[in-house]
Amino acid sequence: MKGAFHETFLTLMLVHVASVACAQEVHSLDFASRMHSLFHGRIDSLSLTELGKIQTVQFDRDGWQGFNEHEMKDAPDGQVSLDLMRPIVQDDIVGMNDHHWVVLLHEKQGAKVYLATISSRGVPMEGFLLHDRFGYLYEKTFRSYSFDHPVHFNPAEQAFEFFQLTYGYERIPTLESPTQDPIYHQSFHRVGVDER
Repeated sequence: MKGAFHETFLTLMLVHVASVACAQEVHSLDFASRMHSLFHGRIDSLSLTELGKIQTVQFDRDGWQGFNEHEMKDAPDGQVSLDLMRPIVQDDIVGMNDHHWVVLLHEKQGAKVYLATISSRGVPMEGFLLHDRFGYLYEKTFRSYSFDHPVHFNPAEQAFEFFQLTYGYERIPTLESPTQDPIYHQSFHRVGVDER
C-alpha cells in the first residue's frame, strides 16, 4: 500500500510541477505577444506586475559604495520588484531584437528609472539604475544626465550617459568658508546593452 501511495504522490507532484511550468511558459508567451502589440502601437501600455522581479546590476568602483548600499535598501536580495514600476509605454522601448528587449522602467512612487532587459520569451533579465536622487539636509546624491533630463541616450555611442554627483552644503557658514555647494564626487559614465 505504501509503494502505491508514494507512486501516486510522486505522479501528482510531477503533474503539478509540469502544470506550473506550462502555465509560466504560456504566461511568458502571452506577455511577449502583448509586448509586440505595444511596439506596433496596437495597445497603449503594458503592465509588468506579472513578471515578478528583475535582477539588478551595479558598478563596482571606488566611490560608489555609498550609492550601491543605498540602492540595495530597495533590493535586499539583489532584485527589484516590478510591481513598483509603472506600465511601460511605447516611448519606454529602447530596442528589440530576436533575443531580448531593452526598456526603461519608471518607478510608480519615486524618481528611479532603470534600464532593463527582458528576454524575447518575456522573462526579466537584468536592470541597471540610470536615475535616482536621495539625500539629507546637508548632503545629496544624484545619478542623472542632468537636473532637467534624468535619462539621455547617445545614439552615436549606443549607450545611456549619466553623471553621478554627491554634493553638500556647509552646515555653518564662516568668513573663511561661506555657504557653498562643494562637489565631493562627480563622475561621468555610459552604460549600454549587448548580447551578454
